[in-house]
Amino acid sequence: MTYAEAVDAFQARIARSPAPDPDNKPFLLLHSGRTRHSILMVHGLTDSPHSMRELARMFHARGYNVAAVLLPGHGTRPQDLFRVTLKEWREETDFGLAVAAALGQKVSLAGFSTGGALALDALRRGCAGPAPCDFADVFLFTPALKLVSRLVPWACLPVVAPILEAVRPWAMDTRGDAHRYAKMALNAVCQLHRLIRDNDAARPALLADAAARGLGFFAVATSVDTAVDSGAVADFMAALPPESRRTFILYSKADAIAHEGVTRPETNPRYDELERALLAFIDASDRLEKE
Repeated sequence: MTYAEAVDAFQARIARSPAPDPDNKPFLLLHSGRTRHSILMVHGLTDSPHSMRELARMFHARGYNVAAVLLPGHGTRPQDLFRVTLKEWREETDFGLAVAAALGQKVSLAGFSTGGALALDALRRGCAGPAPCDFADVFLFTPALKLVSRLVPWACLPVVAPILEAVRPWAMDTRGDAHRYAKMALNAVCQLHRLIRDNDAARPALLADAAARGLGFFAVATSVDTAVDSGAVADFMAALPPESRRTFILYSKADAIAHEGVTRPETNPRYDELERALLAFIDASDRLEKE
């Protein structure tokens, strides 16, 4: 896919997006042509690309071409998560990755929550199509590496899930607004649970491949997270090969930054510090490339 073909394909995706709110649609932030770096941004469960917009502006200002996808079942109504599948999420992520590969010579991945799990999954599976991606850094914002609830594995058993969905299709109520649903469908949680299991099984190979490629990892977690296990994020970062470039930020309980609040300046009182840390990480990567 050429740069022009990628832009046209993504613009067509935006035009066909079912999200009624323009802020919830997929988006591109582009320079005048193919750049040295591009980045694919993937939002979280019940969320929308809006959660990634401020971060996207920062990456764009540093010279990246940016593509942010809208995962199927999102940006419309919570009921659309009743029948969504992991396969559909993977296909949308693959499409975004193919576009990002045409927008930049080196491709970075950024994922929030479920988007973080999909970013690692995409890194493991590689680009769809004949040409492999030249991956660069990976940015994980409260990534879903392990869920806090111990009931999910039981609720998502093949013999249990259909019964629960018939009587109680909503897994929980969440903090909703114009850009994220106020309800979480059990089916969607089970799709995420499957993704997490796949990533766990592939982790040794992923870590070895990351070391071979010399990839850098930037991760953020919060100690008051009630959705994903912040300890699992710390363990993942600690398991990276010793030579790996890494930055890990763990917000304390005193910071009181919620899972869904990390990526937005209006909900993260330490957002300016986060942005400075991201820029320092990007600058260090740039210096290494030039050596």
